[in-house]
Amino acid sequence: MTELLFAVALFAALLFGWFSGRRAYRRQFNEPAKLSAEYYKGINYLLNEKPDKALEVFLRLVEVDGETVETHVTLGKLFRRKGEIENAIRIHQNLIARPNISRENRSLALLELGKDYRAAGVLDRAEGLFQEVCEEGLHSIQAQGALRDIYVQEHEWLSAINVVKSYVRTTGEKQNQLISHYYCEQADLDQKQGDADTASKHVQLAYQYDAASLRVNFMLAEQALVQEKHLDALVCYVRVIELDTRFASQVIPKIQCCLEQIDNKRVQRQLEALFSRLRKEGVYVTPLTQQIRDKEGVQEAKAYLEGIMDKQPGVEPLKDWLDLHPVAIDTKSMQQQINKLEVLDHAYQCEHCGYNSRNIQWHCPSCAHWGSIFPIYR
Repeated sequence: MTELLFAVALFAALLFGWFSGRRAYRRQFNEPAKLSAEYYKGINYLLNEKPDKALEVFLRLVEVDGETVETHVTLGKLFRRKGEIENAIRIHQNLIARPNISRENRSLALLELGKDYRAAGVLDRAEGLFQEVCEEGLHSIQAQGALRDIYVQEHEWLSAINVVKSYVRTTGEKQNQLISHYYCEQADLDQKQGDADTASKHVQLAYQYDAASLRVNFMLAEQALVQEKHLDALVCYVRVIELDTRFASQVIPKIQCCLEQIDNKRVQRQLEALFSRLRKEGVYVTPLTQQIRDKEGVQEAKAYLEGIMDKQPGVEPLKDWLDLHPVAIDTKSMQQQINKLEVLDHAYQCEHCGYNSRNIQWHCPSCAHWGSIFPIYR
């Protein structure tokens, strides 16, 4: 017997137990038993590996009321999990078509039918069903979550934002970080479509929802650079490091580019103070290595890099460390070997699932968490 047949047979056994309990109840109170031969016919179909015929029997057999809707839904879920989407749809459509089904049970059946269509890839049909569930106000939280997932999959970020806001009104749960990421995604789309003004507005909305977002501050800095507002960009880049020093290595070169465009002694002093803090915390950045070497000598630069590599080895600090050593080997050959290591080196990792990436991603493709990917080497 296949795994699916086993699961359906298990369902049938549970259904038999329910009918047996009802029969015992009727016997106790002198009610006539209503268990028909159709039930046994369905069991025989299952045992003879004819699940389609068994399904037809059970759809005819089970009277829909508050007790039996759950058994219908359970059987539908079993079929959906095994990829038997058509059978799952038949079960849930059968429930919805019953004239005596309650409003709550009909809403549940609509929700499950929407999940069936989503599993089948018919997203427009699934979207309509989930919207209907939301309008009815029953099982709306699950429907809102399902709608959000569809909009994320289709990159319909403004629709996703509206659904999440509705979810917040329903549950009272804060979703500011998620909404902020969705506005950033929409801003990226705006930018690709050449609509810089709308992109800027959406980034500002993202900032309103999560001012401490690394992503938002990155985007604000990039927009400021495009507008040649180098001081504004520098402020945003510094804020990124203040929020999370793991991004220092990526941000410091951008800060230096901004400094080349402005003559501001106060900003220069702030940057020196930032370097001092990074050095004290053992954060690696190539410009800091250069600064230590120029001001304090090669030995101090070596000590700084060795402290970094003792705590968390990485290819970039190793390259800087080798540059400080006069080695009696073929330098070109050494560089080629390091370049091979760089190919294998994953610069970013998801803190939630461990997914590795060569580039920064704000939405983990493995576990679907937002804002969980960070640089590995500090």
